[in-house]
Amino acid sequence: MGKFMLNHGGAISKAALKYNIPVSKWLDLSTGINLNGYPVNNIPVTAWLKLPDCDHELIQAAKLYYNTEFLLSCNGSQSVIQLLPRLRNLSKIGLVFPSYNEHEYAWSKHKHQINYIDPDNILQAAYDNDVVIICNPNNPSGRFYPVNELLECRNLLMAKNGWLIVDEAFIDADKEANSLTGLTDKKGLIVLRSIGKFFGLAGARVGFVVAEPTFLALIQNELGPWSVTGPSQYIVTKALLDTKWQNENILDLKQRSQRLKKTLQLCNLSITGSTNYFHWIINDKAYLIQNILANQAIWVRLFDNPLSIRIGIPALESDWDKLQEALKKISTI
Repeated sequence: MGKFMLNHGGAISKAALKYNIPVSKWLDLSTGINLNGYPVNNIPVTAWLKLPDCDHELIQAAKLYYNTEFLLSCNGSQSVIQLLPRLRNLSKIGLVFPSYNEHEYAWSKHKHQINYIDPDNILQAAYDNDVVIICNPNNPSGRFYPVNELLECRNLLMAKNGWLIVDEAFIDADKEANSLTGLTDKKGLIVLRSIGKFFGLAGARVGFVVAEPTFLALIQNELGPWSVTGPSQYIVTKALLDTKWQNENILDLKQRSQRLKKTLQLCNLSITGSTNYFHWIINDKAYLIQNILANQAIWVRLFDNPLSIRIGIPALESDWDKLQEALKKISTI
């Protein structure tokens, strides 16, 4: 693995320079973030003026939302992804491919052995590896794994002091049907949750790690104090408690996802995998498709292996019009 940061979605400033289009003109559909995010209003001055000790109200709101007593707030789940490889001796790490590439990068950087696993047989992966990492749903394929299969995988790993790490960054819009957060009193099960995707609060940099108490204490010791800013704690507490907004946006995301699916199909783009946040399209013309859209100030995520694009869900009606107009140029290639 290289020493440089991996490519992700976003980075609109670089796209703006490359295509000579001002940043303000771009529609960013590259990240999978809910563009109809939670409203941020009237953050109290006191949130800025004191050291952000872990706020009791934030933790209580998170425990309620995630249905667990065992969690820890952190500066985005990314901070824990980077930390976990330092907490084990050299191990065999089973990863689905393609998936969120920061997991592979973090474990490779610390010299662990990476093994790509059969996404249809994660139980075999538990026999062959010390740690198995599953994104549920997977990014970018959208695949879901059922709770019973994941727990069996965890049981097999625990027999040899292994870990099952489940990254649930994109699960919120499915009403927790497959979440393991309520089951993390079990050793060897580590669940990562993100505020950035569903709540559209990626800039707040807040995540949670859910695991059994002894392991959480170990992570807390490594993360140190003040990992979540005061303003972020304030707004995320409100978001986690706002069940009305959550229910409305689960429905809204599903409806917008279906609308995008129909739009893409009408443009002769065959969808390979989906969540309520994005659609994934394996296509040998992926570079051309990205370039055509970029020339019209629409940014989508490009994957080299397999050659594919991932397209997020517009929110504003004007953005839908812009995307539909741009896709007309793709339907003829």
